[in-house]
Amino acid sequence: MEHTTKGQKSPTGFLCPDCNNVMPLGQLSGNTPEAWASELQTNEALSSILKAFENSGEEIAMKCAFHAEKEVEFYCEDHEMLLCSLCATLTHKPCTDVVTIPVAAARRKADGGKFINFLSEQITMTEKILSDRKEQLITLDKSETEIKNQLTQIKKRMIDYLDSMESKIIQEMTQRKMKEMHALKSDLDICNGILVDATSSLKPYNNRLIRIHQLASSFDLKIKYKCLTKGKQG
Repeated sequence: MEHTTKGQKSPTGFLCPDCNNVMPLGQLSGNTPEAWASELQTNEALSSILKAFENSGEEIAMKCAFHAEKEVEFYCEDHEMLLCSLCATLTHKPCTDVVTIPVAAARRKADGGKFINFLSEQITMTEKILSDRKEQLITLDKSETEIKNQLTQIKKRMIDYLDSMESKIIQEMTQRKMKEMHALKSDLDICNGILVDATSSLKPYNNRLIRIHQLASSFDLKIKYKCLTKGKQG
């Protein structure tokens, strides 16, 4: 498994060293080593070796499958089989790696420890990646919230500024209107005063003109009367 994933930063799974089936990493993530072991297929030959090694202090003998009178003492790594001395020296003599059962069991224990450590590192790394991604999502949510809050504050400041400008402009317009109205009222008062004074000043002249007109009319009547009188006398 360590060999098949060498150089891969984020392997998606591992090949089982016994059956070559793919074990997805997601299936192992978050589980204990004991849980991983339950997901793998049992290697009966290896299990027998381990039992033999564990019970090496006891008088438990395993018979060879091919030589019933012989006890198994060796293990062929090439064929993954338990062997007696005859099988080891005859049938499996051409094999490159035939060792005693205690040596094979020690190898499997060492390989199992490496395998568990490797899986532990991979799961730790995966959990760290998941934690980092969750933190990134939280950071993104916080950033989105902060941006929304900033936009809300900017919007509020703009509205407050526009309201302030509106009030200021309306106040200035009202003040200017009052000032212009005051000036116009003052002009109207002045014009009305001039009109009253002019009317008062013209009144005596109007009376005189009326008097003169009346005198002129009376004088014309007298002249006409004299003319008529002279005409009758002639």
